[in-house]
This record gives sequence, C-alpha cells and structure tokens, in this order.
Amino acid sequence: MSSLVTVGSMGVSPAPTFRALFASELLRMRSRRLFHALVAAVGILLTIVFIVAFVQVERSDVFDVEFLRGYLFAFFPPMLGLGLLVGSSHVGAEWASRGVTNLLFWESRRIRVLAAKVSAVATVMTLGSFAFLSIIGVGVRALGTTVTADIGWVLLLTLRMAVLIGFASVLCAATAAVSRSTVTAAGGAFILLVLVEPLMYGWLDNFDRFAITANAFRFFAWEILEGQGPIVGLVALLVYAASFIAIAMAVFRRQEIG
Repeated sequence: MSSLVTVGSMGVSPAPTFRALFASELLRMRSRRLFHALVAAVGILLTIVFIVAFVQVERSDVFDVEFLRGYLFAFFPPMLGLGLLVGSSHVGAEWASRGVTNLLFWESRRIRVLAAKVSAVATVMTLGSFAFLSIIGVGVRALGTTVTADIGWVLLLTLRMAVLIGFASVLCAATAAVSRSTVTAAGGAFILLVLVEPLMYGWLDNFDRFAITANAFRFFAWEILEGQGPIVGLVALLVYAASFIAIAMAVFRRQEIG
C-alpha cells in the first residue's frame, strides 16, 4: 500500500518517513530555550569541574579510582533528574503549545509520531549524558599522576549511567504522552521512585526483584543483588520501558486531540 496522504486541494504528497519525523523531533528539541540553557550550563559546569579537580589534585598526593568514582557519582543524581525533566517537558510542552495537534495534521499516524518523540528523547539524553560524563571521567582522570582507573572502566561506568538517564527520560516522555502535562509526568516519576518504591520494600517480600530502583542499581553497580545480576536488571528495565511505551501508544492512539 503506497505511503501517501491527501493535502486538501493540492493533491497528494508523500507521507513523512519515520526518519523525517525523528529528524524533526531533534530539530524541535534543539530549537527550544531549554536546550540552549542546558548547553550553556554544561560548558560552565565543565569549566568549574576541571578547575576544582585541578586544585584538588595539586593539593593531594592521592588520586585513585575512588576519587574519580566520587566525581562521577556526584553528577549522576542531577543528571538523572535532568533526564526526567527533559523527557516530560519535551512531550508535555508539545501538548501545552498545541504542537501535537499541529503535528498530527502533517502526520496522522499517531504511533509513528509518538515513537519518533520517544526515540529522539532517548537518543539525545543517552548520547548527551554519555558525552558529558565521559568528558568529566576521562578529563579528570588525565589530571592525576597516580591514576589506577582504566579508560575502559571509566567509559563503561559512564555508559551505564547514560543508559539509566535515557531510561528515565523515556519513562517520563511516555507518561507525558498520556497525562499531557510536564508537571504530572515528572512529579509522578519522582513520587514513584522516591516515595512509593521505598515504602513497598518494607511491605512486600522480595519486592526488590521487581522494583525499578533495585534493578537500576544492579545494572549501575554491575553487581549481583538478592541472587539477580546486572543483566537481569537491564532486562527488567527494558521490559518496564517497553511497557510504559506500549501503554502510552495505546492511550495516545485513542485520545481526543483538540
């Protein structure tokens, strides 16, 4: 069946491909003020990080794996929060500005539209976080004179962090597609991960086998926890991500747009 759409009296024109939708989402993210603010903040932050690290290295004879791990771990929570914010705001803001409505006049196949949005968010946050954290990890490591951290170890650690940040952005993007609200999506994710899951640990036996936070820790630390290893943790996170996306697509497909 040919991929054509009718555009009023102008006849027919080719429907946009998924690649075109994906590219348009990347351009839309780049054009937002939040993106420009984040790029400026990253530049300033990297400068501060290297100045502080240089001063600490000059004043200390000890510069080992724990020193480097501490630097990377310090940036992980705010980067994770940023993933929640970017994922929820990219989709939620589109609802608020009626951008979703306008987009669906151009491409009426809603599943493709949402898939492009979620894919763009995941790509930008995962690759962006990996680049940012890798620059910090490799750069701070290069300042030391007694470094024992292998470059491969640094890159793998930052990659696992970036994957988790991308995962958080996907959850919020999918939630925002259903709730149509940035605040609801980001706030809901925060309540689930910070309040609900910690309470469930005390109420349900073996809850850590299913909890998002526990499986994220297995993957992040690359450790066996309660008999389950990091690969199991990664698979569980992928299942959660796929479930959130499937629910979002099912709801988004039937939502009234107006």
